[in-house]
Amino acid sequence: MANPDFEQFMEIVRSLPRVQDLVFRGHPALAAAVAPFVTNGLLPASQNPRVASENFTSPVLLCIVSANGRVLGPLSREAGDEEVVILPGLLLCPLSQFQVGPMTVVVLDEVESSPAGSWVEPTRGGRIPSSVEEIVANAHARVGESLSTPAAAVSSPGKFSSAILPAG
Repeated sequence: MANPDFEQFMEIVRSLPRVQDLVFRGHPALAAAVAPFVTNGLLPASQNPRVASENFTSPVLLCIVSANGRVLGPLSREAGDEEVVILPGLLLCPLSQFQVGPMTVVVLDEVESSPAGSWVEPTRGGRIPSSVEEIVANAHARVGESLSTPAAAVSSPGKFSSAILPAG
């Protein structure tokens, strides 16, 4: 039986503004190879790589190409977190991986389920480039820019940097 409170909360979340941009999460480790996986719950992320990685202390930074994330700013306790939530039931597929200093950046593409149950690429829009090469270049630039900004306050340690990748 579905939880009516959760369903009502999800209705509110789905009504929030969509984020069509790159969003980020830190991650404590990296398996030898990142395989596609399905989000099984709400997944917090940040539009700011520095916040997501807790000031670049995470050895891995996940960069998610979000077409269906929702801006949580109006509901978030910390506006400076630039919080976005990735919805449950989305397939995240690795597109690319690169190094920035000692940190590995893994670019994941969001794929959604169609009403027929098959996986389909979401419609691109917003600030999402159209090609994989442009997405990777954009991710590299965003991380590089963020490296030159002052340290961010970490309001909730682990919120954006807990393990989500399946163990390898």
